[in-house]
Amino acid sequence: MADTFLPSMRLDGQRAVVTGAGRGIGAGCALALAEAGAEVIVDFTTPDAVMRTLKSCIANGIHCVIGTTGFDDSKIAKVREWCAAQPTVGVLIAPNFGIGAVLMMRMAELASPYFESAEIIEMHHPDKVDAPSGTALKMGEVLANALGRDLKDCAVYAREGVTGERDPSSIGFATIRGGDIVGDHTVLFAGTGERIEQ
Repeated sequence: MADTFLPSMRLDGQRAVVTGAGRGIGAGCALALAEAGAEVIVDFTTPDAVMRTLKSCIANGIHCVIGTTGFDDSKIAKVREWCAAQPTVGVLIAPNFGIGAVLMMRMAELASPYFESAEIIEMHHPDKVDAPSGTALKMGEVLANALGRDLKDCAVYAREGVTGERDPSSIGFATIRGGDIVGDHTVLFAGTGERIEQ
């Protein structure tokens, strides 16, 4: 199937190309973009579409800024492999570009050593396809790193039935989907006689 893209438009004197988001940018389109002088693409699509875009753009020397979430270890390994073959191409993958989310992660990092437990609650609209959100997972990584832990070993993604006492080394996640919630993240720190939500 041939690559397709919407007509280009002008923004502040610079050419911007909007591509068919559902499939990502294929090799033909990436080559055309590179030949037209494109230096960077910005992608906020889906985990599968973004992989096609990354592969094509990296191979054609186009830097990538990625706001798409849902990357697992195998996808990250594949991106590293493509980048190793094109060492002059830069790729930035960030789960959230909002200054509030970035500051929240930093504040959570500073607060985490002072509390007995940390739980992450995230809410989004029902069309969000990944759970927990990439932002919530990144917050979990930040908390785990600040406490000298590996999130893979201490994350709890569901609680049901007789679960026993909460492991004090765990980081819990609660995922809520509904309504028209764009995105809401809370880190709940709890200690004896005190609780902080941020």
